[in-house]
Amino acid sequence: MSELRHDQRFMVGNDRLRVSWQDGQGRLCVSDAKVINASESGLAIEVPQPLPPLAKVRLRSGQRDLEGNATVRYCRSSGARYRVGLQLDDRLRWELEPAVAVPADGAKAPKF
Repeated sequence: MSELRHDQRFMVGNDRLRVSWQDGQGRLCVSDAKVINASESGLAIEVPQPLPPLAKVRLRSGQRDLEGNATVRYCRSSGARYRVGLQLDDRLRWELEPAVAVPADGAKAPKF
């Protein structure tokens, strides 16, 4: 299977986010999320409940003093939790270590 990602992914350690969104009835839902990986344009997170595809999500992190908006691209069951792919509305400024080798030309990981 070929890689469909256009952006380099980054490891994020034990980062956690607070995510909020509206459910199908318009109720506000809030959950803590574990960040699996991040790229310039998106995040993969793990949450205890499913998020509806195409839902608008608000992201907040006290650890890194950041917040932003994203759209749910997919939500898949992963045992008792759910893995969710989020497409960021804007780039987040977040210092990250590359999950893959840095290019030989010494290019640095982007800040978003």
